[in-house]
Amino acid sequence: MTVGVDVIYYIPTRLDEGYGLHCSAIQDLKEHDVDLIITVDCGTTAIEEVLFAKSIGVDIIITDHHSLMVKNGAEKIPQTEVINPKRGSSADSSYNLAGVGVAFYLIRAIQAYFPDKLLLGQEKWYLDLVSLGTICDVVPLLRDNRILVAYGLKVLSKSRNKGVRALAEISETDLESIDSYKVGFVLGPRLNAAGRLKSAQQSLKLLLTEDANEAELIAKELNKINLQRQEITEKIVLEAREIIKENNYQKNKIFVLAKKD
Repeated sequence: MTVGVDVIYYIPTRLDEGYGLHCSAIQDLKEHDVDLIITVDCGTTAIEEVLFAKSIGVDIIITDHHSLMVKNGAEKIPQTEVINPKRGSSADSSYNLAGVGVAFYLIRAIQAYFPDKLLLGQEKWYLDLVSLGTICDVVPLLRDNRILVAYGLKVLSKSRNKGVRALAEISETDLESIDSYKVGFVLGPRLNAAGRLKSAQQSLKLLLTEDANEAELIAKELNKINLQRQEITEKIVLEAREIIKENNYQKNKIFVLAKKD
């Protein structure tokens, strides 16, 4: 949007669609006049989906950080632009970037083509979200990740994002003293809970809104959903403990338990 492109977003519903690219979603986007899809955090193994997209006239740029598919000793990737640090050497400083970090580096590359739209240095205001996504994706905070998070936390402490500020307020988090613990265990779970129980679109709407009142309402809803998630988690743990006790599994050091519901 910053560079004058019309953008819409699509987030798969976890329970119905799972993760990543799906042909039905690509077809739906095509019907909404989309001619280019840029993935974030997925697509490295979507070989068939990319072929389908091309067959109906939709281009795809993949930005991802997941491991590549290897077949007969050779890497197998979709026949399109695939931006993924795992294609390089593990010695590279960017090798363990989170999905958000890869997306940020794409923004910096685009910036070189549109310097009048996104002035050099202004990309730093995205680092609050980069640090948030990097910490919550639990990637090693080393090398590039450490740099992005270190500077990102500084931006987060004075974030201009109304959604981030509303989320901090509802969770009683002082942004001026924000650290990786508060991001990973206070802000992150509230953003993540929506995708677990309802739709992740609520979290994205929070981060995109320019309306402080809307941000407050969404933040309150996310806080409520997170409380529900905590209650469900507590119930599951109690049920698991009962299964362990009833079956006399206590002597085991590791428990792997499953239940239909």
